[in-house]
Amino acid sequence: MGWLIELSNCKTAVCIPLGLPAGSYAVTMKAARRPSNEIQPVKVSINGMQLGNLITPANENYEVYTSAFFTVAAGQHTLRLEATNGVSDKSTFIDNVRCFSVPAASQYVTWAERFITLTSAQSSPQQDPDGDQISNLLEFAFGLNPTKSDTIPFSIQKTPSQFLAVYTRPVAVQNINYTVEYSDDLTVGSWSSMGVGNVVANDDGITQTIHRTIPLLGNGGDVIPKRFARLRVEAN
Repeated sequence: MGWLIELSNCKTAVCIPLGLPAGSYAVTMKAARRPSNEIQPVKVSINGMQLGNLITPANENYEVYTSAFFTVAAGQHTLRLEATNGVSDKSTFIDNVRCFSVPAASQYVTWAERFITLTSAQSSPQQDPDGDQISNLLEFAFGLNPTKSDTIPFSIQKTPSQFLAVYTRPVAVQNINYTVEYSDDLTVGSWSSMGVGNVVANDDGITQTIHRTIPLLGNGGDVIPKRFARLRVEAN
């Protein structure tokens, strides 16, 4: 898309039709705010689903912004750019909007490039630039922000017969393995995923909520007195 868009309290949204093959994509654009003007946050969405954080240009110089990944079936889709403050005189200028395919092999690099404040060294998968004890690889795997302190969206609930492990993950991330395992004594080699159930409890096209069940009953139906669980995340 090669023309300039101004989003303000007067012109609140622009819809762009996209004909796409099935696959994973992201949207990139340049954005700047009007000189001597307050920030007009812009929401980017595909088919009504928001793609990552609001665009909030810091000054009048254009900077590149890249959306979160999304996955679509083949067909017609609608990209929407929307001003979120309709009260006062605030404007954001958008230029060079582009939707591009994101192959699995380049997803991590594309994701890291979204965070323009990270240096090359800070962008590596093992780094933790925000100091929240979550590596960049885990931030990527769970759709988090490596420049802000986060918590991993993972919890375990206990019922009389099983653990229920719950986590959310981005639908479009293709090169990450998520494995729920359990052990009765925490020794090396004791971790297993045998018998762990898997249910996609919710899928909005952007994120999935996964339920994994871990048995707490032995072969004779007796409750196992002690069992530990973990979520292991690895790059393919």
